[in-house]
Amino acid sequence: VEYDLDTRQRSSRGAHAAGLLRELVDAEDAVVVNNGAAALVLVLAAVAGGRRVAVITVTGGGGIVSTDLLSDWDLEVPDLAPETISALQEIFPPWMPPKNPVDLWPTMEIRGINEAFELVVPVVMRDPNIDAVLLLPFASPFVQTQKVDIFTRAMKETKKPIVSWVFGFPSLFETFEGTMRAAGIP
Repeated sequence: VEYDLDTRQRSSRGAHAAGLLRELVDAEDAVVVNNGAAALVLVLAAVAGGRRVAVITVTGGGGIVSTDLLSDWDLEVPDLAPETISALQEIFPPWMPPKNPVDLWPTMEIRGINEAFELVVPVVMRDPNIDAVLLLPFASPFVQTQKVDIFTRAMKETKKPIVSWVFGFPSLFETFEGTMRAAGIP
């Protein structure tokens, strides 16, 4: 718990550190966060052309947590446009209605990881309600053949950014993350 000695009340996390950082770099303002997820959302907020974010994940839980975190930073996770929903319904199994956050797991089980990403990412990125995509891939032995050109093509076509938070097996994480960074995906 942060405590402000001048006001004798609880203070916001990082307020003192933010003040020191502003002085150190002579900045108008600064934000200090204490975890990678919050830092990722700040990057997303900085590169997005707007505040509307689609979350594409391989796990439903990751989508829920990300939605909460995006909301904390005043980013919106809007409903997908009807034409996007229609296109995704052709890709998803009938028992899994598509929505934002977009959970790819059922589609990956049917089509494989590369085909699922190849079909879903461009459709979501073309959505007029979406300004940027938060991508949550999983670094595992099953995705060692993940094609990142899927993402770079979609970014070039739509002029919208993708920011990725890779999680998974530590032994594969660095390689996967490096591949994503080399493709221009922070």
